[in-house]
Formats: sequence, C-alpha cells, structure tokens
Amino acid sequence: MINLFPKIISKCCAYFLIFASSLSSAKSDLALVYELALSNDPNIKASKANYLANSEIKNQARSLLLPNLQANASYSKTDQKSESRRYYSTTPTELNLDLENEITFYNLSITQNLFNLQAFFSYKESIALASKAELAHQIDKQLLILRTAESYFNVLRNKETLASTIAEERAIKKQYEKTKQLYENGLTSITGVHESRAAFDMIISKRLIDEVNLEMSYENLFLLTGKKHHLLKNLSNIFESSLPLPNDIEKWVDFSAKNNLEIKFAQKTLEASQQHTNSKRSAHAPTIQASLRYDDNDSNTIQTDRLTSSSLPDAFSYSSGSTIEIKMNLPLWSSGKKNSERRQAHYIELRDREKLKAKKQEVFKKTRSLFLQTVSDIAKINASKNAKISAQSALDSTQTGYNLGSRNIVDLLNAQRDLYQAERNLSSSRYDYILNSLRLKQMAGTLIEEDLYTLNKLLE
Repeated sequence: MINLFPKIISKCCAYFLIFASSLSSAKSDLALVYELALSNDPNIKASKANYLANSEIKNQARSLLLPNLQANASYSKTDQKSESRRYYSTTPTELNLDLENEITFYNLSITQNLFNLQAFFSYKESIALASKAELAHQIDKQLLILRTAESYFNVLRNKETLASTIAEERAIKKQYEKTKQLYENGLTSITGVHESRAAFDMIISKRLIDEVNLEMSYENLFLLTGKKHHLLKNLSNIFESSLPLPNDIEKWVDFSAKNNLEIKFAQKTLEASQQHTNSKRSAHAPTIQASLRYDDNDSNTIQTDRLTSSSLPDAFSYSSGSTIEIKMNLPLWSSGKKNSERRQAHYIELRDREKLKAKKQEVFKKTRSLFLQTVSDIAKINASKNAKISAQSALDSTQTGYNLGSRNIVDLLNAQRDLYQAERNLSSSRYDYILNSLRLKQMAGTLIEEDLYTLNKLLE
C-alpha cells in the first residue's frame, strides 16, 4: 500500500500537467479578446468614470431649483468674574461678582427659488452636458469594438503574411540550391546562381520584417487585453464577403445623419452652448426667493457676590417664533462682467454651430469613402482569387519551360513571387473588407457588440 502511494501521486501530477497544458494551448477567439479588453483596457474604464462623473452635473444643477432645508444649533456657556467700585457718596461701594451665562439657540429654515431664470437654463444646460457624457462613453465603446477587431485581425493578417513569406523563402532556397548544384555540374551559368542568391537574400529580409510586424501585433493585443495570446482562432475558409445592405451609398449617408454618435455629440454640444447663452442672458433678470424660518433662543444668567457669597437676582429670557420672507433681487450693474459673459457665451455657441456643420461634412465624407472601400474590397477579394489561380497556372507553365530550357531562372523566380504575392493580397483583402465593414457601421451609428459576436462565429 505504501509503495502504491508515490505512483498515485505521480499519476495525479501527470493528469494535472496534461490539463494545464490543454488550458494553455486553448485558442483564444474574438469574443474572449473583447471581454478581456472590456475588463482591462484603461481607456474604456476612464471613459466610464468620466461618464458617471459628468452625469452628476444634472443633479447639481437641479438642486438650485429644489427647496433648500437648513438647521443651525448652538450652545454657549460663559463664566466671568468682575470687580467694580461705585461712588454714590463719600463712601465707595465695591462689587465683586461671579457671572455664569448659558445660551441655547437653534433654528430651522427652508428656502425655495420662486423665479430664477438663470438657474432654470443652467439646469437645461446640465441635461445636455449629461447627454454629451453618455454619448462620449458610447463612442468610446464603439472605438473599443473597432480596436479589438483591428488588433485581433491584424495578428491573423500578419501571421498569414509571415506563413506565406516563409513558404516563399523555402521555395526560393530550394531553387537556389538546385541552381547552385547545376552550376557546379556545369549545366548553367553563374548568373543564374547570383540571381537566385539575390532573390533568397531579399526574401530573408522580408521574412525578418514580417516577424517583427507579427510580434508588434501580438504586443498590441497584449496591451489591449492584459494577457498573452499565443494561439488565436483563424478566419474560416467558408467566409464569404457580401455587399453592404442596403446597397445604396446615399442611404448609408442618411443613416449617418440620423444615428452617427459623433454628430449627436456635436448636436448636444451645440444644445449645451445654447442653454449656456440663455443662462448668461438671464443673469440680468430678477430673482425671487421665499423662505420660512423658525428660531428658538434660551438664555439664563446667574450672578453671585463674592464678598457676601450671596446670590443676586437671576436673569432669564426665552424667545421663539417663525419668519416668512419673500425676497427679490434685481442686478443693476456689475461693471460690465455680465455683458462680457453673455457675449462670450454667444461666440461659443457660434463656434459649436460651425463645428457641427464641419462634423457632418466629415462624417458624410467618411461614410461615402468607407462604402466605396467596402465595395472595392469585395472586388479585390474576387480579383485576388482569380489572380492566385492564374499565378499558379503561370508558375506551372514557367516551371515546365524552365525544365525544358525555354525559360530562365529569373522568369521562374518572378512566377513564384507573383503566386505568393497573390496569396498575401487575397489574405489582406479579406481582412480589409471585415474592418472596413465595421468602420462603415460605426459611421452609420449601428456598430454594436453583436457584430463582433457574429464575426466570432466565422472563426475556427
């Protein structure tokens, strides 16, 4: 039984190592990367905190329109000694008194603005500012969706590019070694060896660049999620591109005009500026305030003559009562400050109005551009597929011609390069289409998390 115990322990350790290795070798997908980015990315965390902080502006401004209740209370006790001499006749009279005084006071007051235009328009401005903060957070969430997709698919793009470059390097190396052997046997000239060597050196340089690009894309993914991702699910071969729906560029522009978050943000900025202008204009208006106050005051004074140790008559007072007050305040002159603030607010409103126009023009331009790029990406995907087939046929023909002596080594190397370049173009066009489709949805204001989860189903 004792001899079996070490065997059981070793088996458990082996099973644990197998389980741990299976976890470490599990492939990450787009959904997992996005969920990690949500919990790790400092930009989205800062955006949420900024949204929550600015949402409180509305509550602060609304408080100026609601009643203000205040209570005050105080208690004081005074111990005082006094010495005095009074001359009523030829014989002076001395007084040595100990005085003890206690005062208790409290009051309760409630104040309500009856008419305050500036506070009202400030509240309207705060509503627009709170909406701006919410829109800013929504914009940042859309940007996180885009950054996640870009980081993930850039890794896949660079990985496929590197794989193609490595395959091309192997083919060129094989051709170089074959050419060198032919030269050593006197069957070809040194020129072919030099040309093969030059092509081999160039592809090694490209492979090193591609390796760096892949490492950088992995690093960007790590910065986004806070976790290393050694294995990622690849885009399925069954992936098919399709034209944007609706397939009408002007309808996409209409979507952008109605739903684009950046346009809505600029509209809320203008609305806040307008309400700010109204607030500054109403600074000259009178304000009316009503208040109700209740006071309670209790005072008790005890005096003792130290010379005779006798008590003098105590002094006691008590008062309580309520006060109702309606107060009007009319600003007459503030040395030009209020007029200056009103003009400043007006100029800020004009600035934000023009910024809204510029933002619409920018968004409409980007929407049209992304629509055309998406349609172009589909055409490039189809063209790259055909180019790959043609390049493979051309390479086969060139290889046959080279074996027969009708084509030289340069022709063969060029044909190989064209084939691998066609493969890289096809891979890049697929990822360009995916990312541009997401950017088009962002411009139209329709990009949501579900778009990433839909793409995630196309990974394997």
